[in-house]
Order: sequence, then structure tokens, then C-alpha cells
Amino acid sequence: MSIEQPFQSTPRNNKKEEFTVAIGRDPSILINGEPDLVITTNELEGLEGYEAISLAALLHERGLSVEEDVRKLMPLYDTNFLALLFFDPQNDKEFHEKKQLEHKYSHIPEAWLAQAASIQERVYSLIRERAGDRKVVLNMYHSAYHMPKKWKEEGGFQIQSPDASIAYEYASKVGARNLALQTKLDSGESIPVREGELVDAGQVESTIKKLGGDAFVASDDDPFFSHNLRVDLNHAALPKLREGVKYLVTRWYAEEDGKQYSPNTQVIIGDTRIEYLGQADQIIKDDVRYSGNIFPPDSPLDAQEKMRQYSVALAKEMQAKGYRGFVGFDWIEARSGPEEGRVWLAEINPRKNRSS
Repeated sequence: MSIEQPFQSTPRNNKKEEFTVAIGRDPSILINGEPDLVITTNELEGLEGYEAISLAALLHERGLSVEEDVRKLMPLYDTNFLALLFFDPQNDKEFHEKKQLEHKYSHIPEAWLAQAASIQERVYSLIRERAGDRKVVLNMYHSAYHMPKKWKEEGGFQIQSPDASIAYEYASKVGARNLALQTKLDSGESIPVREGELVDAGQVESTIKKLGGDAFVASDDDPFFSHNLRVDLNHAALPKLREGVKYLVTRWYAEEDGKQYSPNTQVIIGDTRIEYLGQADQIIKDDVRYSGNIFPPDSPLDAQEKMRQYSVALAKEMQAKGYRGFVGFDWIEARSGPEEGRVWLAEINPRKNRSS
């Protein structure tokens, strides 16, 4: 990773009334509507033609060993870098106590957090200098429940992202499951989910055995740092789990050859409208690791129609509860065997998705 250059200046001849800032782990998915500035977590390569800020370079500039810390933090790399822009000890503490969640920034090296205020001030100055008197709009990949006080009160910055309080609810595997069970289709049935239970850590092993010995296990704590894994007790022992945390245990599904089909559908939710954006097939490796998307999808048309109907129904429920913005739904699809043609909701990603 090249992190020597914190800022790339390529002034854009832009006459828009708003100064738009694209913030995300993969800026390419946010380059929509020609942003005036891109804030990326890593190197600036690939952003030629755009003004851009590298958060990794700002840390490196302050003498921090970013590469070593990144290795320790993966796969939380992107979230931790972006957290530096919004870190506020008091706001974060109050939010997580209210939600009874693990303290989000406890995963980030103290040396990084010590530089958060300095980095926020540097980024603020760069944005304000280039925006002039234009209104600044931050286009977020993730949800954000606050921004630095100066950015909001003095700068008048606005964030375009889903409300974090609602996003947290649906980002959790349990929250997604509950929404599916509460959402009723015209037939009166709920959105399908895999058989499973929410249990204490000490009950996980017995629950897996009850489900046939092979299950997907997800911790029900902070959804952005949850512990997700496949546990096949027929071939391996149960790994160490977090004490005091509940786990959602659901029956594992894969085709006879071991392959798993997990399509992703996306919807954008507005105040009065819901637009279905389509479907892509996800590339899943090592049972649970997302590795990209394939478009167009090759799901059978009837399965695609089911996922469209299910996605719109879920989106309507989310809209009624105040959610606005992009949302992605991940599914498990059976393409052979006795359950061929069935699909189950796997999780909800209340944000822009990688395939957006």
C-alpha cells in the first residue's frame, strides 16, 4: 500500500451549488454525480482526475505504523479508518450505551484515536478551502450517527446516509431475521429464513447438534464487529466464543458439491417511493467471505422474482420505520435438491453495497 501522499490536488471545473464529498472504503462505488472530493481509506492510485484525501497517509504523516496496525485490524480496516473522521468520545459512549452495544472504537489503536481530532481538523480545512461558500454534502458509504461538532455547527456540513440508529437495528443478523418474520406477503406468509435459534454462548454447541451438526453462527452484539462463522461439528471442534454474548445459530445450507449461492438484491428507499435496483450474484469463498459480485445474475427467473418481491416487501417495512437510502439484501438460494427454488434471507446491509 502506497501511503506517502495524503492529498491529491486536481481542481475540478465544477459549477454545482453543492460541494459533494464521497466517503467510502471503495470510492469507485461513490463516484456518482461527479463528486468534488473523494476521501479514501488507502492509497490515491486509481483516483486520477479527482481531488482526494488518503486517511492512511494522514496517519503515516503523523508517524504511525499503518501497515502493522492494518494487519491486526483486518477485516475492520475500512471502518476503523473512517471512524477517525467521526470519532467523538462522548457521542459514541452515549450512543452505544443507549443501544447496549460494545464500544465501537475499542477496536481501534489508541495511537490512532489520539490523532483523530488533528485529522478531523486537517480534513475540515481541506474541504472548507475547496468548497468556498458552497454547501458541503458528505456522501457516506456507511451510516453515521454524528459528525464532528465543528463540521456540523460551524461548517454546516450535511450527511447523506441512512440514520445509524435504524441501520444498527437491521445490520444485526437477529434484527434482519426479526424483520423478515414480521414482514407479511400478500399470501400472509413471512419472508423465509433458515431454521435457527438465538442462544447463549454456552448453548451454541448443543444447538448446532440439534440442527444436524453444521450451522452458521453469528454473535448478536455490535453488528459492525460481529463474529460470523460456519461451524461444522462433524469435522471440527467448536471454536472459542465470546462469553456473555448471545449467538444466532441457523442451519447451514449448501449444494451437494458444497457450493453456496448467495445473491444480493438492492433497493433505494425514499420518502414516498421505493425503487428496486436489481440483483447480482455474490462470490463467496471460505464459506462466509465475500469476494466480489457477478452481473448479470444467473439465478432462475422464478427465484429472481421471489427475491424482488421479498426485497420490496422488506423495504416497505423499513420505510415505514423511517429508513431512507440504499439497502442491500443477501439471500441463500437453493438451486438443486429437495429444496430447489427456495430462497432465504441471510442478512441486510443498510448502506450502499459493494455492487451498488
